[in-house]
Amino acid sequence: MKKLLIALMTAAAALSLAATAEAQEKLKACWVYTGPIGDFGYSYQHDQGRLDVEKALGDKVETAYLENVSEGPDADRAGIDPTGFQLFLR
Repeated sequence: MKKLLIALMTAAAALSLAATAEAQEKLKACWVYTGPIGDFGYSYQHDQGRLDVEKALGDKVETAYLENVSEGPDADRAGIDPTGFQLFLR
C-alpha cells in the first residue's frame, strides 16, 4: 500500500508540473511493469494507480502500459516507442 501511495504521489506531482507548463497539451504517460497485471501483485497495484490517474485527470492525460519487462540494462529497450510520451513510470 505504501508503494502505491508513493507511486500515486509521484505521478500526481509529475502530472501537475506538466499541466502548468502547457495546459492545453494532453500529457502522455507510460507505465512499465516487471510482471503481469493479472497476478494481483506489485504490477497489479501499480496499474491500479495508473487507472486512478486516468479517473482523476480524465481527458488531460493519455496513459499506456507495458507488461513483463525484465529489469536490467536492456529494460530501456523493451519495445517502448518513446515518441510522444513525456513521462515513464517504472
